[in-house]
Amino acid sequence: MKSRPRIALLAKHEASARLLARKLLDEFVRRGADVLVDEDTAHALGGAAGFPRRKIPRDRRLVVSLGGDGTLLSAARAASDGAEILGVNLGTLGFLTGVSKRQIRSLAADVLADDFDRDVRRLLEVTVTEAGARPRRFRVLNDAVLNRGALSRIARFTLRFDGKPFSSMRADGLIISSPTGSTAYNLSAGGPLLHPHVQGFIVTPICPHALTHRPIVLPAGKKLEVAFEAGTPEGIYLTLDGQEGFRLPSGCVLRAGVARRSVTLLRRPQSDYFATLSEKLNWGV
Repeated sequence: MKSRPRIALLAKHEASARLLARKLLDEFVRRGADVLVDEDTAHALGGAAGFPRRKIPRDRRLVVSLGGDGTLLSAARAASDGAEILGVNLGTLGFLTGVSKRQIRSLAADVLADDFDRDVRRLLEVTVTEAGARPRRFRVLNDAVLNRGALSRIARFTLRFDGKPFSSMRADGLIISSPTGSTAYNLSAGGPLLHPHVQGFIVTPICPHALTHRPIVLPAGKKLEVAFEAGTPEGIYLTLDGQEGFRLPSGCVLRAGVARRSVTLLRRPQSDYFATLSEKLNWGV
């Protein structure tokens, strides 16, 4: 006997996403799926308690996110290793989402029929070490950004790779990006596009004080180490996937590299990476 599909459903905090969540929830249940909804969406729909948004249950191997790239990024950080994520774009760009607004009519049937291609994406692992405190570890799908405080003071960054020093620079900040995140802040800051199947990550300075400091692609399997002096009492601000962040005092050390953990993004069979570049970013046009 075939087991019931176990699905996690996440929706953006807005009316259109929650309306679609209600329709999909009813349709999945009608078709025999076992569906859990995140607690905020469950509360909005007047249902039973859902799972915490920051931790998707491990038995939910398929995650459907309703919103845009931001909703998908939060799902990727919260999902277990190897989970499959289908993003439904209800916003504007939706570069990472696999289904557009015009394709959602048969979504439940297509999901249960497994009518999607798969694209494995490795995450980045970021560890912050501060004197006298336990290391803090994070995983991101797009990027980790170190940025100076509100005052217009340049920070100094000292970089080591595989234990060896390779750069010291003064800049407004630093972007550490995965191949998946190469089309996000990294691209806006002048960094290169990196195909998602390339095993590496990108380091892109933000407004460096010297023209000699340019973006660089580093291989997976080894760690980047960043120490910094903030130049202001406020310290440096670390932002994860553009969604979570906190201040770091001078003297902290950040280590980053390609994580073993991955997620699989689902997409329509007729879509691929270069078609998405052309459609969303006008690349090659």
